[in-house]
Amino acid sequence: QVVDCDSECFGCFGGWTYSAFKYAANSGLLPEQNYPYRGYQDQCQYKRELSLQINKGYRCIKPKSLEQLKAAVAMQPVSVSVEADEQVWQFYSSGVIDKNCGTTLNHAVLVVGYGPVNGTDAWMVKNSWGQDWGQNGFVYLSMDEKINHGNGICGILKCGFIPTN
Repeated sequence: QVVDCDSECFGCFGGWTYSAFKYAANSGLLPEQNYPYRGYQDQCQYKRELSLQINKGYRCIKPKSLEQLKAAVAMQPVSVSVEADEQVWQFYSSGVIDKNCGTTLNHAVLVVGYGPVNGTDAWMVKNSWGQDWGQNGFVYLSMDEKINHGNGICGILKCGFIPTN
């Protein structure tokens, strides 16, 4: 729905999370069974009478703060922006990304958890490119907060958002 109906979020071109949260606050969202995610932009099929108010706004996670992102993810999934145009991201298939990924943010993803992966502390991140990409649609990113001058691998610590009520 956001990809189809929010003309400001650029959903199929990386996505602007804050715009998607603003759209949801103003319009509400239809349940998945009424408006399933397709992974491509189509005609808007929004029906206000079926929409649910899920948030009233959004707030930012403190940039460059590993502890703030961990605390937020412990409560709920967190939308972040990352640099996804590097080969290490584009062709990811397994393991933990811990180098060769910058901070030019161009893609919105969802941090859903964190913990050790083969001895490395990592963020578990859900991508929107389908289950054939990465590890069934997920990628693991190093939690080393010193990477990229405190912005984290692929810029994960640079810009995070959660909905507010």
